[in-house]
Amino acid sequence: LKRRLGLLLCMGGSQGLVGWWMVKSGLQEPKNQYETPRVSPYRLAAHLTSAFVIYATLLWTTLSVAFPQTAMQKAQELGLAEACKSGKKLRGVLIPFALLVSVTAVSGAFVAGLDAGHAYNTFPLMGGRLIPEEYWMFDTILTNTFENT
Repeated sequence: LKRRLGLLLCMGGSQGLVGWWMVKSGLQEPKNQYETPRVSPYRLAAHLTSAFVIYATLLWTTLSVAFPQTAMQKAQELGLAEACKSGKKLRGVLIPFALLVSVTAVSGAFVAGLDAGHAYNTFPLMGGRLIPEEYWMFDTILTNTFENT
């Protein structure tokens, strides 16, 4: 527990540094008085991801202290093989679901950082198509994925 709490302390400190690094990217002198300050969407995504990791670690630590023995361990002790199988099946569904939710949430940082909601504000079609014509405008796949609005 001490190691995990020490890790959480370090993660909290690094979250502050990542936050400062993110805000620093938006502290540039505007070209005109009407320009809106912007932070880097990559840094915004890094800050959001580290916040999710800290939150997940805090939740894991809290549940470990509140329930020292997991439900799967109790079921194994009681010899409930069917409950163990059901728990493993549930875990097999929940882990990919949690990853999908995480990727969706982090992609929101790119949508917010690039004002992508202003490019196509109709759902589910974008310019009358599921995949807009301008999607492959840039040369590299990564640039198209993260910077093409």
